[in-house]
Amino acid sequence: MAEQKKERYEFIKETSNKQRLIVFFISLFVILLLLSSIITLYIIFKDSINQSQSLHAFKSFLGNEVKNASPLGVFYASFTGAFFFMFTPIELFFTISLRNGNPPLLVLFFTLAGIIPAYLINYFIGAKAGRFILNFISKKKIYAARRKVNKYGVYAILLFSILPLPADLLTLGLGMTKYNILRLFSFIIIGSLIKYGFLILIFKGIF
Repeated sequence: MAEQKKERYEFIKETSNKQRLIVFFISLFVILLLLSSIITLYIIFKDSINQSQSLHAFKSFLGNEVKNASPLGVFYASFTGAFFFMFTPIELFFTISLRNGNPPLLVLFFTLAGIIPAYLINYFIGAKAGRFILNFISKKKIYAARRKVNKYGVYAILLFSILPLPADLLTLGLGMTKYNILRLFSFIIIGSLIKYGFLILIFKGIF
């Protein structure tokens, strides 16, 4: 049985270099087209955007909340920082918010309320874009990694959730491998509660 599974993974058809080049140039063209459209729209509506009082007020409010590390500011920082393409020290915002005298449980709630939806988005991007990403990555390596994830995934999820490791990239990768979403987020929540609970205990002087 084990040999049959091994053979199944060994004979996975890889994407040819020609196909990879075609996908790469099409993707590059689409990205450049989108960037050009965004820049053009910004130039056209630049004055209206800069003169919008409501937008300016919102930006000021949001900036102050994040700067002061209020519970709402921690939510914004956690939500944006938990995306796989962002690098935000969420633990630092959490600690600063505690130091500013905010209720620990409230800060914990807003932190989890920020990171969980972002991790869900990472997971679904990985799940939906996995076939596209496979054009640039060895399929054999992906499926070999999937077997390891199914075997050791729980420990990796806990480790990445407790330690300051890129859990955002982990959720993206596990989305690509179609890892069990309920199990994934159950252990992410458990690991996050352990990590931030430990930070609260340190702040309280218990450790």
